[in-house]
Amino acid sequence: MAVWDDLTEREQKCYYYYGNGFKQAEIARLLFISPETVRTHLHNAKNKFKGRTLQETLADLSRAGSIKKMHYDEKQMHLKSLEKIKEKYEKKKE
Repeated sequence: MAVWDDLTEREQKCYYYYGNGFKQAEIARLLFISPETVRTHLHNAKNKFKGRTLQETLADLSRAGSIKKMHYDEKQMHLKSLEKIKEKYEKKKE
């Protein structure tokens, strides 16, 4: 079975955010990549861990201590970043 270090940096980041409750679209905005790319990273990591589902892989990573839970303040900081990104995007659309 794969270990955390077998994952690419992007796969690790995607699972870190996913494991902390962020949706794939939010992860995409935080990492400045498309939602499809996030899905690809999550599924590539899932395949490396031989998981049947993303949740099963997440559970394996959590049990291994690879996914660290964000502190409340850190999560709020990321959510504020998402809001700023959304505001900039909305202004560009106008």
